[in-house]
Amino acid sequence: MASETSAVCVAVRVRPLNARESPLECTVTVLNDHTITLTDVNNATMGASSSNTGQQHVFAFDKIFWSVPPHVLPLFPSAVALPTFTPRSSIGETATSTNVSRSASLFGAPSACSRTNSYIGSLYEPISATTSRVPFSGLPCFANVPAYDDQASVYAFIGPRMYESVMTGYNSCLFAYGQTGSGKTHSLLGPPEYVSLRSEERGIMPRLCEDLFELMRKEREEDESISYNVECSFLEIYCERVHDLLFHGGGGGRDTAAAAGGAGAAPLQSPSASSQSSLRIRQHPSRGPYVEGLSLVKVRDAEGVMKQLMSGLRERATAETRMNEYSSRSHAILQLHITRVAVVREEAAVVTKTRVCKVNMVDLAGSERVSQSGVTGDRFEEARNINLSLTTLGRVILQLSEKQSGKHVIPAYRDSVLTWLLSDSLGGNSKTIMLATIAPSAYCYQQTINTLRFAGVTKKVINVATVNEDHHFQKLIAAMRQQIVKLTLQLEKGKAAEVHREEIQAFRRERDELEAQIDSMRATMSTMVPATEVATLQRRITDLEEDNAQLQKEKNQVQRQLVSTTTALREELAQKRGEIMKLHEALLRKDGELQESLRRYREETVRRETSSQQIEQQQHVASSS
Repeated sequence: MASETSAVCVAVRVRPLNARESPLECTVTVLNDHTITLTDVNNATMGASSSNTGQQHVFAFDKIFWSVPPHVLPLFPSAVALPTFTPRSSIGETATSTNVSRSASLFGAPSACSRTNSYIGSLYEPISATTSRVPFSGLPCFANVPAYDDQASVYAFIGPRMYESVMTGYNSCLFAYGQTGSGKTHSLLGPPEYVSLRSEERGIMPRLCEDLFELMRKEREEDESISYNVECSFLEIYCERVHDLLFHGGGGGRDTAAAAGGAGAAPLQSPSASSQSSLRIRQHPSRGPYVEGLSLVKVRDAEGVMKQLMSGLRERATAETRMNEYSSRSHAILQLHITRVAVVREEAAVVTKTRVCKVNMVDLAGSERVSQSGVTGDRFEEARNINLSLTTLGRVILQLSEKQSGKHVIPAYRDSVLTWLLSDSLGGNSKTIMLATIAPSAYCYQQTINTLRFAGVTKKVINVATVNEDHHFQKLIAAMRQQIVKLTLQLEKGKAAEVHREEIQAFRRERDELEAQIDSMRATMSTMVPATEVATLQRRITDLEEDNAQLQKEKNQVQRQLVSTTTALREELAQKRGEIMKLHEALLRKDGELQESLRRYREETVRRETSSQQIEQQQHVASSS
């Protein structure tokens, strides 16, 4: 059985700026296809003679995708001044700002924000040279940018790695990780209206399905003895509960009113998920974790997969937040179970060889800071569960990297439903690709650096992928052949024994006589044991049974006390964890307030410096006249 060791392949995609973000606040510089630099522009020195760009972090990955449109970046220092935050009507927006907003909306940018913050459109226009200039020659917004990577470019790197593994018989997994609104779902699926069409905007999943079925078709045409069977399943992990997205049991959605999510939140979109019971995860000794009772739908082509996918997406939990108009509130996993059957001839016998593999395509819910997303109520509980599961995922990946560096660490896969289901893809039997999506804006700086750090640890994880061949039929044929040889030998021995039949009958009579003598000797020995000794032994047995019963009773009592103590300790631990979470949430809120105050302070400082410079110019003009 062939095996192959490989590290997790990690790619990073930089999404476009949305309508709320200024190109001047870009924090990302892509030096080449493998190196990305993150600059803390909030700490950059904005003096007239300084080019200090703040603290920088450099990361290296297998591939970097740059998806910021070329008409947005780079900027030119000679034509850029400090932005003026003067509101403009939506009618006055330029074509440039409109195009950027449209490109960003494909990646989940809130359309509501483009209406309420239309003045940001001015930041995409060249600012007049007569205004006061502040040179920022070292900032990322002025750096050279690589070629623009569209959906086809992303798939050209990821797609072949996946379908080549699958067609060879290895399990394959792709999961998208990043903060909410960073373009995970867009990269995997594309815009909803293009998923089922052969559009250039469609994502990795529809393209991969098309190529897989095309490769299977070609292989069947070349060899008629080969057949394929493909089944798909689609599930979501919502608040640590597994729901089948292909089972439409009817009923209402999880929420029916926007008020359930707090002020400004849209109702959760999931028509039937609440009517479903949570499915249980089981562990198969050879195939790994699986969901008991999950629907498996047989599909014949890529269109069939897309039909099931679109049906499941209508059931998936989504809601609007400040960060994303269509924020996924659950982790979604599309699985393809592919069985390849080949009929071959071996040693004058026809043998059936079966090879099975599994393709996991995982759209993780985005990590989010409550202070930025502004969620409350049920949306806050969803965000808490999302962040907890992603934290567990990060902890498991860190444990895997430590284990592979020589430390004795047992990854805590079962601390979360997500990590348990992905355990065979992380450090297990799979070839895995991670697509990390990031936002280039300074507003998302902390989430971006967290994503890049997470990706840096993930690329250290080593998987051992094995070709999943079913050797049941081969073993069965070998066993039958051995049985035929054995029976043939027995038959030959039986024929030779016919010559000595009388001798065999004599041996049997002698055996019967010896057995009769043994029975007689046993009866004689039983009469030689005194009755008093038998009674003493019986009493001893009774006493021992009573002692055993008493010890068993004491053992049960100690076990009950242990269970009671353990339960109390677990309840106390749960209470302490709850207190820690509340303190953590309070800390997040304070951090948000602090960031908002800092931003206002900086804006006020910029405004005052601008006003001061304008007054000085006016005084200079007045004195000159």
